[in-house]
Amino acid sequence: MIEADEDKLERVLHAYGVFDPEVFYKQGYVFVVTLLFHYLHDEESVFFALCWIMHSLNWRAHFIEPFPRMEIITTELRHYITFSLPRLAKKFEEDGALMLQMALETLYDFVFPNITVAGE
Repeated sequence: MIEADEDKLERVLHAYGVFDPEVFYKQGYVFVVTLLFHYLHDEESVFFALCWIMHSLNWRAHFIEPFPRMEIITTELRHYITFSLPRLAKKFEEDGALMLQMALETLYDFVFPNITVAGE
């Protein structure tokens, strides 16, 4: 199991928030920093690696309100589910739009680093 010292984690998250205040905290953000701590250990290295990831790989676009990348990716996921998993799509249709949106946002939180938006 990957773990990070809570105090170190909070300091890096706070420092990044000060460095890039446009980025809005989201649940998946903690997983990125925790993973970095697993490999890099010290706060300074983790902070600079996070800065590189957020800016060079443009992951910060996932955390800027109104979360435009999330809208694009959840739309793509919705189409994928509709065409590739019709039984699941039917169940979501029966449960209502809110349930589908919650499921898509949860998927987004866990898989967004592995999804690229067409044209990027």
